[in-house]
Amino acid sequence: MSLPDEFADAFAGVEAVPDPASVVAAAEADVVEPVPSPEVPVEAVTSLADVTTIATPADAVRMGPEATDLPPLPRPDLPDLGAGAGFGDPRDLRLLADVQVELAVELGRVKLPLRDLLSLAPGAVLELDRSADAPVDVLVNGCLVARGEVVVIDGEFGVRITAVVER
Repeated sequence: MSLPDEFADAFAGVEAVPDPASVVAAAEADVVEPVPSPEVPVEAVTSLADVTTIATPADAVRMGPEATDLPPLPRPDLPDLGAGAGFGDPRDLRLLADVQVELAVELGRVKLPLRDLLSLAPGAVLELDRSADAPVDVLVNGCLVARGEVVVIDGEFGVRITAVVER
């Protein structure tokens, strides 16, 4: 095993040690390459345990102290947040009472080409994708929140909410 040329200067005099997993895999395949070791000669290798011992000597090259011996990080000083509020606690929604939202009631939809849209005139009738007795959608800022039915009260249209959409 050799180092690429760009690393040769940085590790001058260091003998490379083969990866133990590759040595074990080679031993299991009965293709054992000699691994130089001062303690055990290659001729003395008789079992897989000997190859593992040779491949991982105690004086093998290890990473330097700058990479592995980092000092422990100090524990951050964070305030105690307490138990917190439970999920079932009622929330005060008065803060949101003055927020403006857009509420729209959708009777139905229709897709039409631009030429048909430009040809619309007073008295034109558009066929929607819902029947007359189908519930209408109540949208808040474009998000469906409820369904209802159209009612007429004193000559004006309104919507009676029949179902609130579950989230």
